[in-house]
Amino acid sequence: MKMNILRSKKIGFTVFLLVGLMVATSGMAFAYSASYSFEIGWQVTGEYDKELGNYSTSTKVSADTFSHYTGQVLSDKEHFAVKLDKNWSLTSYDTGDVKADGRNYTKNFGTVDSGTYAVNVRKTTGNGNLQYVSGSGTINQ
Repeated sequence: MKMNILRSKKIGFTVFLLVGLMVATSGMAFAYSASYSFEIGWQVTGEYDKELGNYSTSTKVSADTFSHYTGQVLSDKEHFAVKLDKNWSLTSYDTGDVKADGRNYTKNFGTVDSGTYAVNVRKTTGNGNLQYVSGSGTINQ
């Protein structure tokens, strides 16, 4: 009888440890961050060098609007979008419009398919001959 009680306690303790380990690691997220920068009159696509997993993905980005002629920051602000293009695929993920006003914005792409991606930044407003958008950001998982 004494052996059964000890064995039962060992099994209970083992189950408790396994459940605790599963709960502790379930909150751990895949941590990936890759930076990019851009200066565009219309659009630019980077290298296919962002290795992403099948996780929720976002970008933190900041940019401002400049005059092509003076290089000064303009009061009339452009808008742009950040897109992830998957290599060897027609799959892409887009942030939608972001205002190029010097502020930091966090935009979500949603959950992306695993693979290699390029960052594509394009203006969605304005005239590429008169102003450009310059900024930088990070892709985060």
